[in-house]
Amino acid sequence: FFCVSCSPPPRRNGRSSAMGRAMVVVGSYTHPAGHLQGTLDDKGGLQTFWVGGSVPPTPTGAPPLQLQNPTYICTNPKAPEGRTIIYAAMEVEQFDGESGCSGVATVEVNTTTGELSLLNVQKSPGHVACHVSCDGSFAYVAAYMGGTVNMFPVLADGTLGPCCDTATVTAFNGKAGDEARAGLDAGRQDGPHPHCAYVHVDVLGGSTVFVPDLGADKVYLFKVDPSAKKLVPEAQSIEVAVGTGPRHCVVNSAGTRLYVIGELTSTIDTIDLATRQSIARISTLPPEVDLSNNAMFRDKIKQSECAAIRLTPDGALLLGSNRGDDSLVVCSMAGDMPQPISHIRLGCRTPRDFFVDPQGKFVLGLSQDDNKAVMFALEGGTLVQTGLEAPMPCPVTMVQVFAEA
Repeated sequence: FFCVSCSPPPRRNGRSSAMGRAMVVVGSYTHPAGHLQGTLDDKGGLQTFWVGGSVPPTPTGAPPLQLQNPTYICTNPKAPEGRTIIYAAMEVEQFDGESGCSGVATVEVNTTTGELSLLNVQKSPGHVACHVSCDGSFAYVAAYMGGTVNMFPVLADGTLGPCCDTATVTAFNGKAGDEARAGLDAGRQDGPHPHCAYVHVDVLGGSTVFVPDLGADKVYLFKVDPSAKKLVPEAQSIEVAVGTGPRHCVVNSAGTRLYVIGELTSTIDTIDLATRQSIARISTLPPEVDLSNNAMFRDKIKQSECAAIRLTPDGALLLGSNRGDDSLVVCSMAGDMPQPISHIRLGCRTPRDFFVDPQGKFVLGLSQDDNKAVMFALEGGTLVQTGLEAPMPCPVTMVQVFAEA
């Protein structure tokens, strides 16, 4: 069964009342970038909100934390007892006056008041840091323009120590990628562009960092050597079709499949991790793409482009965001093979990211260019419009830091 919904399903007022309240941290752009059309967050960069229940996302009342372009954040899953720690990749081109570097910040969250406290900031080699993940022992940062993946030790107090290892990637497809896309969005693969450093912890506790490189049409794999504090590259990388521009990825709970979202081709590849081969590819777009409400993608880029990919907590659904078409694709996951079942348009521009409630009750679409978050309930194997939304300045990343019992 396959259905396409060009508009969200009808509202079911009151259906969201079963959602438990949780606290989230939102990261926003604070300084200009060429792809932005939204209002910059000139008052902070990180801010806390209450979400869930039958009300729109609501600020906690704590002041925003001033941090430059914290465009991706993650939690520390092994923070010191009684404390909540997050890490923020700072999408900048220089750090403390040094060009070609970014920063990664350690922030503590008071889950009663929502107050944010900056604990430290470390230099991250390579400019335009765009992603951070953490396995509790180390944090991993990808630098989009720097061609680097950096490893930082988590210290006993939860702060990050100085960078302990850097892996550099150099391959890129350049004109071959442009030709594969018939010239659309030319120049996007003119160098190495690691866009994500996704850490997966296996059943034995070992960590592997998956690094989709938009410029090279590859996903690099690095085993983490915790004693040496090193990223050890695996000999065989994963290759996707030339011109794809892999952006983000996620691993299934069994650790057997990797799902890679292609920014430049609006696709999701299913990778068999035993063979490192793509065994299926689907489109993230509905049959009729609508760019009419997004001038950046309609007039400049002239196509829709993917951004984020996430599984629901039970692994039953895989979701991906389309910027330009401004929609979420909803895929069923029978047999760990994604099959699109619906496309939900958000009614707002440029969902660079979205948040999936860890309890599996709701999804928040983050509109980078219309400065708001839109809530959908997860019901009956799909997304259902709640009618709940809230203003947020240029939201591009969100993590949960507390949930009421």
